[in-house]
Amino acid sequence: MSLSRLNASDRQAVSAATLGAFLLIAQQVAARAVRDALFLSAFQVKSLPLVMGASAIAALAGAEVLSLALTRRSPSRVVPAVAFLSALLLAAWWAIGLGWPRAAAVLLYLHVAAFGGALVSGFWSMVNERFDPYTARKVVGRIAAGATAGGIAGGFLVWAASRALPPAAAVLLLLAMTAT
Repeated sequence: MSLSRLNASDRQAVSAATLGAFLLIAQQVAARAVRDALFLSAFQVKSLPLVMGASAIAALAGAEVLSLALTRRSPSRVVPAVAFLSALLLAAWWAIGLGWPRAAAVLLYLHVAAFGGALVSGFWSMVNERFDPYTARKVVGRIAAGATAGGIAGGFLVWAASRALPPAAAVLLLLAMTAT
């Protein structure tokens, strides 16, 4: 659908949502790659099933906390606050990693699980809140295309960064992407 058929407010919202989807998924893809690199540089691969099990519990907890918050407040208020909290915690994990890289690797692994799916879900709740069903049906494909492009860009960005930065410094890249 051409955006020109939408009113100016909806066109701006679609553009913002497409950019937001791009950035969110780029950060998610990059975070998973950095998480794995840090963990596997600090622990043997046989430790992976244990941290994956713990991350499943963290993901459930993250979804539960977000769901509870969304029953009390609008997604447009909750999701930015959760993203800000995520950025603060990424900064903390980076600082912890300076002295205790193994602890930071585990904390980052759990962080990506707890915040990743919850933020993506919260983003789509914001989209659902913003657009009426008729308009949403016309624009969600464009927003999802932004997310797809973000996934490609996030993978490329972390690949390029891996050639220039040590894995621990890549946490700062995630921080910058989250704070954007």
